[in-house]
Amino acid sequence: MTAAEWDKAVGKLVPVYKEGKHRKAFIYCEDKMIAFTSRSNGRGDRCPADPVRKQLGLSQQEFTDLRSCTIARQEYISIYKKKNPS
Repeated sequence: MTAAEWDKAVGKLVPVYKEGKHRKAFIYCEDKMIAFTSRSNGRGDRCPADPVRKQLGLSQQEFTDLRSCTIARQEYISIYKKKNPS
């Protein structure tokens, strides 16, 4: 996946970004960090999609849905809570 694809997919989850050598995205729910992922800030760099999917805790189909704009933040949080009951 390209940097733009990563930005689009991860951006839907309304993360807190930290910039540096890598662009890091922290996803919070109720003041608790529930997921973290990052990508290189290098020009033209591609990042493999599978590690991003695993870092977000999504199945292959859920990640495909996120990338194709059918999952937004609220649905992601619902998926997270089903997989990680308190």
